[in-house]
Amino acid sequence: MTTRSTSRRPRGATATVAQTLMVIGTVLCMVPAGWFGVRALIGAEDPSLTLVLGVGIGVGVVVLVLGVVVGGAVFDRRGPDLLAAAQRN
Repeated sequence: MTTRSTSRRPRGATATVAQTLMVIGTVLCMVPAGWFGVRALIGAEDPSLTLVLGVGIGVGVVVLVLGVVVGGAVFDRRGPDLLAAAQRN
């Protein structure tokens, strides 16, 4: 009789958590530009479409740089494992 550990997650749980966090992160990164965009469309106070464009580009550049830095670090650390898995399959 085999006993199963209650602390083990099913195999697909990690992928599900990663995808959920990616969607939440995408929405959170969109919030500043979306906020200024909605305010510009309804004519509230003084946000212009140029501000919306600037905020959108600024957030995009920050996310790009963070993605390259973090992705590079993860790839450096797990590169051999990824290559081995790719060659196996």
